Amino acid sequence: MTRTHTYLIGGIFAALVLALTIAPSLQAKSLTMVEEKDAQLGVVSSRMPLPSSWERQKAGSEYAFIGPRGMKLSQTSSGYYPFSQNPEMNQMMQAQGHTVRPPMSINEIIETMLKPAAKEYGSRLVKQYELPEVAAPMHHFLTRLYSLVPIQRETRSYGIEWVSDDQTHVLTVATISIAYGSYSSYWTLQIQNLESPADSFEEHKKDWLYGLSNYEVNEQWLATKNRMDAQRAQASHQQHRSRMAAIESAGRNARAIGQSNSDLLDQSHASFQRRQQMNDVGHSRSVDSIHERQVLVNPDSGQHYEVESYTNKHWLNSDGSYLGTDDVLYDPRTDAGMNDGEWVELDPVW
Repeated sequence: MTRTHTYLIGGIFAALVLALTIAPSLQAKSLTMVEEKDAQLGVVSSRMPLPSSWERQKAGSEYAFIGPRGMKLSQTSSGYYPFSQNPEMNQMMQAQGHTVRPPMSINEIIETMLKPAAKEYGSRLVKQYELPEVAAPMHHFLTRLYSLVPIQRETRSYGIEWVSDDQTHVLTVATISIAYGSYSSYWTLQIQNLESPADSFEEHKKDWLYGLSNYEVNEQWLATKNRMDAQRAQASHQQHRSRMAAIESAGRNARAIGQSNSDLLDQSHASFQRRQQMNDVGHSRSVDSIHERQVLVNPDSGQHYEVESYTNKHWLNSDGSYLGTDDVLYDPRTDAGMNDGEWVELDPVW
């Protein structure tokens, strides 16, 4: 049995226990299936049962719902954090404006994110606990989202309770979702707070946790969303392949020119080795000057080469390919079409 299967079974069992525990307190209540809509598609995306007495607030308000006896439910805040084991990938994502951060434990989140904010409101931590019955439906939804590459997901939900100096009780529900990919990964953090006076806190807490554990996704909406995401991803992938093909074509042309120059380089090198046996170096220099040839040295290996002195810059790669150019600013090490070997610039001997 896989870790995911074990986790889902545990979450389902915990949800049943929760339902049996709080169901009697809900039997006398009127519940409403609160719907969320996809603004782009104009259809219901999800829904959850909440007490009918909870009044939904307008978009942009500080609270999502306000209920009887001082109950307030905040809007959901969320964060997105990509990360990778590849330092270059992390640098690229930072350059794109992302906050690169590896996954944090719930204790780290409490200490670095939640406690400082709670302190400003005069609240202190009372207790924390895991909520598998809340994480289970969210995990089930996330694992069915379309992805171009295989992704392994983990989802955890936690309850963190606080109490303020005026005896207002707060329940923070934090859901951490981690997506591990082949090249890069990311994790998200969703936080929502329920606040209530002490005498009604337990009742409102049970109502909210019941709604979260019975979260439902519209299957038709999910199918439409996955189809649209697949079409966009495939179109983007095709554009990427076209760009890579253009770069490869340019690289083949450059390598063909380089191979031609390399053949001339090999011939010139053999000729140079024969002339090294000559005693009169001055005579050799005169001959090279007349025939417009130049002797170069590889600064890494000390190996000498002779080439036609028609260009100002000379490069040699690890495959033995030679490249000459008059462009003093050109560097094949930064050319995506010339990355089939390590290039070194040859230095003149005289």
